[in-house]
Amino acid sequence: IPEVIEGGFHEGGFFILLGFTSLYILEKFVMVHPCEENHCHVHHIGFSAFVGLSIHNLVDGFVLGSSSLVPSLGSVVLFAILAHKGPSAFSLSSILLYSKYSKSKIWLLNIVFALLIPFGALLSSYFLSGVDREKILLCIAFSAGTFLHVATSDLLPEIHKDEKWKPGNLIALILGITLILLNGHNH
Repeated sequence: IPEVIEGGFHEGGFFILLGFTSLYILEKFVMVHPCEENHCHVHHIGFSAFVGLSIHNLVDGFVLGSSSLVPSLGSVVLFAILAHKGPSAFSLSSILLYSKYSKSKIWLLNIVFALLIPFGALLSSYFLSGVDREKILLCIAFSAGTFLHVATSDLLPEIHKDEKWKPGNLIALILGITLILLNGHNH
């Protein structure tokens, strides 16, 4: 966020908010959260965990690729990604073991899982090379918003407990954003 603001990208706050609300809506209304393996005949937590964490790794790769185009940000993002990939791989392996996957399949899925970060970084570097700085800051602002959502949803787990409150939570979020905008707070 400081790099977006210091970069002079005045619409940065809007794209941070857009990233936050996009991930909020995606998580609440589009993504299916698997039930526990023992109590569900529809979802299989092992495969769901692999797909979800793999998409997360691909997005991390995109973030890494775009942040590497801002010299002061690349190494910080690389460190942040590396710091949580060990626990992510351990979690994925544990879930796959619990779901009765063979050890050879777990190794194969972990290799695919790990390779998605450099693949995402190469893709974003390819697509963003030659793009002006403002568009790169737009991507970084949007990414920052998604990270803020992840941080707040992990800190506020009560939001996830009752499915019947999903529409009400979305309305409350939109109402809060609207009130802020109506009061003239545009930063």
